[in-house]
Amino acid sequence: MIQLLQSRIGIGGAEFDSKKNLRYIKRLLELDNDSANQIEYTYQLCENYQYAGHGDSALIIIDRLIDHARMNHLGNEHFKYTYEKVGILEEIGRYDESNAQVDYILQHAPHNSAIPYLHLWKL
Repeated sequence: MIQLLQSRIGIGGAEFDSKKNLRYIKRLLELDNDSANQIEYTYQLCENYQYAGHGDSALIIIDRLIDHARMNHLGNEHFKYTYEKVGILEEIGRYDESNAQVDYILQHAPHNSAIPYLHLWKL
């Protein structure tokens, strides 16, 4: 069942079928207890909520992922999730908060490869 659902999510992602994917990802979170997969499924759930137009739900989930990365000292993931939060905030019209996240990343990023992209967010 797990492999079937994983395949279905891959197909749904390729077809941008985010609303249907939400159900499958939630089921995977229930079935697959592998902790590495749980984080990936949670990230996919966030993305699919975002693409399905449920920005507030995506924001709640990305905040959980940021907290997880911070608590487990996962610097690259913390940066990645914070960067994703910028886009979610912008999509739901919370521009000041989005800009504040960009400033935070510019001050705390583990490397500078995203700096040009971050400056574009603030234009």
